[in-house]
Amino acid sequence: DLVDLILERCEHDYDPDGTGLVPAALTAIWASSRGLAEPEILNVAEVPQAFWSPLRMALQESLVSYSGMMGFSHDDIADAVETRYLASAEARRAAHRRLAGFFASQPLDGRTAVELLYQLDAAGDWDGLAAALQDLPVFAEAWEIAKPAVIRHWEHLTDATGLTPAAAYADITARPDDFDDQHVWAVAALFMTTRQSESALPLQRRLADDARRDGDPLHLQAALGMEGVSLFLSRDYEGSLARHEEEEAICRRYDARQELQMCLGNKANPLIALERFDEARRTLDEAIDLCRRLGDTQQLGRRLATLAELLLKQDDLIAAEATLRDAMPILETGGDHIALEAGAQRLNDLGVALKNAEHYERAEACYRDAERLARVLRRPALVGFAMMNRGVVLGRMRRTAEAITLLEEAEAIARDAENSDVLMRCLFNRAGRLVEAERYAEALPALDEAMALARETGQEAMLPHMEAMAAAARSHLW
Repeated sequence: DLVDLILERCEHDYDPDGTGLVPAALTAIWASSRGLAEPEILNVAEVPQAFWSPLRMALQESLVSYSGMMGFSHDDIADAVETRYLASAEARRAAHRRLAGFFASQPLDGRTAVELLYQLDAAGDWDGLAAALQDLPVFAEAWEIAKPAVIRHWEHLTDATGLTPAAAYADITARPDDFDDQHVWAVAALFMTTRQSESALPLQRRLADDARRDGDPLHLQAALGMEGVSLFLSRDYEGSLARHEEEEAICRRYDARQELQMCLGNKANPLIALERFDEARRTLDEAIDLCRRLGDTQQLGRRLATLAELLLKQDDLIAAEATLRDAMPILETGGDHIALEAGAQRLNDLGVALKNAEHYERAEACYRDAERLARVLRRPALVGFAMMNRGVVLGRMRRTAEAITLLEEAEAIARDAENSDVLMRCLFNRAGRLVEAERYAEALPALDEAMALARETGQEAMLPHMEAMAAAARSHLW
């Protein structure tokens, strides 16, 4: 309310004729992803310098410059601008469309590419976003500096239109030799990062072959690294290990320490999958040591998370928990959504192991942290999964009422996400808690729906447990 009064005063003092210059300038800043340079504000809002300068002085405590980009100093200002000037969804989309048009007209670099994609996505301009993502120079520039953002744009576009990266870049996959190496690298990296290994591998093999032919060891090292990751995701663990070992030899030969720690971190994954745990531990220890010496905290978080996975495989649950708790704050600070999602999944996995070992309080804490991260990441399916697991643990701890409430919330999330598997498990577990609470009449509808979902999803192995529980509930009622 206070900020709204300030905006009203600015309109009165600096735009008494009501020409709309104050809202034009402030909505331009509101719509940007990370602020605008002063010349950009003047251009987009079409306001003269003589008007902007006194307005900026009047709002000096509400505005802050981030590396030359002007933004709001706190969220309350952005909220007040949105409430006062952009009350409707169409007004908000229009603000983003204006900025999209502006950035589309600017010389292409990383920032203009990132802003263009952000604005098109925020405007819900799916045709424009599809065209921009398929514009290979725009895509490659954005991918270079904002990989998680590009992945989110693709997720939103696929959800809205059904267009997938594999379909959009089919020409590159089919004829990689017809395209610029920089663009092939970027598309291959997108496929690898989004676990589309079948599409990634032909491109990565072409890049490795080109590097061998050209006698370019550093490009060969990078191509081998990407191919090794894709082979791991394709479950070709021996092939993955072979690529990373070849990559490692190049890194050591040229004393490429940053590349070596990345290689060692990736090499540990097939070693863990092949249950060569001692080799995996030595590999990870060296990677972690390199991260510390290089000051690479983001990769340190990733390596610690992988070490936690190794410790979990070796049933050293307490050490795995401690290591993962060291890793997660580092990953959260770095804002790496891909690594954070993997970390949330590892917290779930660790929670399962702790639950099975009857360390219920530790398991519940892991699930709670996984749920919190999933909410930050806006992954409703992962939120529902973590809540379901936490509800099961609460039931094991005889906190029945809490478990029932939590499982009901998880059911609602699973329904919205159309996740039949999680919904079935929520219903089954909630029915179990209802039976424990002697609420037999409420348990039966949940069991009926759970059994129907088990049949639909081909999980008939669950049916005998559900039928036995339903029979017990009916016997109490009759």
